[in-house]
Amino acid sequence: GTLLQLYGHDVVIWSRHPSENLGPEIDRQRRILQRKLEVAGTPGTLCVVDQLIELESALTIEALSEDLYIKRAVVGGLPYDPALRGLLTNTSSLPPPQIHPAARGLHFFNPVFAMKMVELAGTRDALLPLERELIECLEQNDFDVIETQGNPGYVANYVLFREIGAVLRLIDDFGYRPEVIERVLKH
Repeated sequence: GTLLQLYGHDVVIWSRHPSENLGPEIDRQRRILQRKLEVAGTPGTLCVVDQLIELESALTIEALSEDLYIKRAVVGGLPYDPALRGLLTNTSSLPPPQIHPAARGLHFFNPVFAMKMVELAGTRDALLPLERELIECLEQNDFDVIETQGNPGYVANYVLFREIGAVLRLIDDFGYRPEVIERVLKH
């Protein structure tokens, strides 16, 4: 949310933990992103709400924990139809249509300033206008938007998980020390 706010968008974040004060964490993220990304221009607004009913119809970006039931419950509880303006989900492990028929995958990486890449499930053809506007904003700010086939893990996590598995096999099957593998990966 903070990234999009810095790029000039008005952002409303829903937090299911109303007792938590997110202000200091949001301010910390904003300062880091401003410094690391050298964002210029006028930022948008950002506010946090603790009731779904407080949300108004807008492009919705879902970034909940990787639990299909939680994602479905929250998206199903929105006080508007997310199909009208767009629903993007940050998941790369769950098929977006299982979350909601209108959901499209847009997978960000953390930290966003270190890996300015997002994976889009599918192609841009079916994007709604606000979704397309967001993709264009990211590209204008030097994000590489990778169109994927929509498979679980998309491209980056698919490769990463296999790489992790290969490293664990080297340690378990052949007795390599992690330090040796790190030296190789450094190159």
